[in-house]
Amino acid sequence: MAITKQTCSQFRTDLNEALAELKKKYDFDIEVGNMRFSSNSISVKLEVADISNPVGANSVNESLFNEYCFRFGLATSHYGKTFTCNKGQRHKIVGIKPRSRKYPILTRNLTTHGDGTEGTTKWNATTIKGFIS
Repeated sequence: MAITKQTCSQFRTDLNEALAELKKKYDFDIEVGNMRFSSNSISVKLEVADISNPVGANSVNESLFNEYCFRFGLATSHYGKTFTCNKGQRHKIVGIKPRSRKYPILTRNLTTHGDGTEGTTKWNATTIKGFIS
């Protein structure tokens, strides 16, 4: 099979589906980045982050949040902050996805999942600012 742009595109789709199970198993955020291909190979960049890391000074999620929160009009002090959304559910800010333009803020739903490792929700930064102010 020749590697073409269409093959590469389908490979990305299949790779994302295959990685979905690893995301659940390890509670990691796995992002497929740039893909390059030639006639006989495909090169893929993967970024893996532990989203179950607890809040703390050495937390990868907190460091990433502190680095990029200003892009979205938030302060470093907003990391770990809890708020109640319009559905009456409590959420805690647990991370940021700086490359996501639409929904960059990650929260954990404390109402339905407690302080465990499940229940991560993506939010628009403007919405979050409305809830925490």
